[in-house]
Amino acid sequence: MFELSWKKVLDKYDLHDNSWLQSLYRIRQKWVPVYFKGVFTADLSASQRPESLRNIFEKYFNRRTALPVFISLFEHLMAGWSEREAVEDLATSFTRPVLRTPSNMMKQVSEIYTTTVFNILEEEFIGSLGYYISSLDNDGLIAVYSVTKEDTEATCRVRYDTSGNIAKCSCCKFESCGILCRHILRVFLALDVRTIPDVYILKRWTKEAKNGFVLDECLRYSELHRDALRYAREGSTSGEVFTFAQQTLQVAFAEVVQMKQETFSQCTIR
Repeated sequence: MFELSWKKVLDKYDLHDNSWLQSLYRIRQKWVPVYFKGVFTADLSASQRPESLRNIFEKYFNRRTALPVFISLFEHLMAGWSEREAVEDLATSFTRPVLRTPSNMMKQVSEIYTTTVFNILEEEFIGSLGYYISSLDNDGLIAVYSVTKEDTEATCRVRYDTSGNIAKCSCCKFESCGILCRHILRVFLALDVRTIPDVYILKRWTKEAKNGFVLDECLRYSELHRDALRYAREGSTSGEVFTFAQQTLQVAFAEVVQMKQETFSQCTIR
């Protein structure tokens, strides 16, 4: 579908020789959503965020915004996000979501998932009630079902391994964001699977996610990025402070690079 639509646009506006579009097409796997199917992204597409970065930049900044003002405002916004996250963590720790269905499965995950993730899964569960399933194949070990939405032709295929309670859907929602889709939930309902198998409960979405958690590369980057913003704000207050900040930063950067090389060498020797 993407390839066809792309070709139509090029044909319509005679853009086949446009070098910029050609370069975009060559890296289409990095920005076209259809190529992300089955790739874990934690469901972080901008269109699914309640307050995307694009909306924030449009609301608070423009091309005339001075750099010190930008840094100050952005740091303030980051602090606001951190505060909201802390409030949500507190609510998750001391409250339980109100169940909208008497499902044992939803009761199970309400005690495990964070409130935000539980609400997402509950929407999928309720949405699954509007689907019906048809058996396509069953050899006693592997069963294949067609899961279709009522009054539409929207259909997904779910492959279910009866020996291990393992299901895989053609929509690849679980593979991309780690949360079960309504199609698999519908099959579980039909097969009287009353609890979600452990393999589908990722620790990153649970209330215990931060217990004993070691920062991965992305989180380490985020921490350093926040520190760098504060450093830039303080270091740009005057010419004298800027010169000192720049010299200090260059020394620190050289030491970090040296430590990285030494660490890499030690790992190679081992």
